[in-house]
Amino acid sequence: MSIHLQTVDIEPEEGHDLLKMLVVPRPIAWITTIRPDGVVNLAPFACYTMLGFGPMRIGLGFGRVGGVHKKDTLRNIEHAREFVIHSVTEDLLEKVVDTARSAPAGVSKARGTGLTLVPSTEVGVPWIAECAAALECRCEDITRIGTGHDLVTARIVAVHLDERCFPDGRPDYLQFRPVGRIHDEYFATLGDIIYLPRAEAARDVAPPDDRTTALA
Repeated sequence: MSIHLQTVDIEPEEGHDLLKMLVVPRPIAWITTIRPDGVVNLAPFACYTMLGFGPMRIGLGFGRVGGVHKKDTLRNIEHAREFVIHSVTEDLLEKVVDTARSAPAGVSKARGTGLTLVPSTEVGVPWIAECAAALECRCEDITRIGTGHDLVTARIVAVHLDERCFPDGRPDYLQFRPVGRIHDEYFATLGDIIYLPRAEAARDVAPPDDRTTALA
């Protein structure tokens, strides 16, 4: 038996929950921004994707609280037009979840977690040294989407990679253990990594090592 839903009958909040159940796992963007008073803000968001490569651009979605109120991170991006996205890995997941809470004005969750903030090379927002990867971003556009969301389009102007996770610039997935968001309070790890090149591209792809599952 199947469940059939007509989207015209779905309220925005229901659609929000439905898509979060289906579009999984979603990469988590752990974002540092600067408040107008100079305080470094840190919060996780699980709705972003790559949009282009020449130059590199990302899209970052923000749901408004109650469909009306903008979140602090979005307001900070509107003000400074700069931010940094960090990859979330298994070793940092508890800290990431902790920074999802609200914080009083003037309180920096980034500093409260004991993380190391490092000056960025191209933007005025610091990045977190403990993270495997960090993307310095400049906002290019902010677009209202529907009744309660905003889409930030940004250009990546610098990238920082931990050499332990990216030796020679290539990922070592035994060290780089990214975490994805599923639904509600559930998260997903990589699990098995499957090697399955397309037939016409197989000769151009490096062969799998003993840590990769190959499908015939």
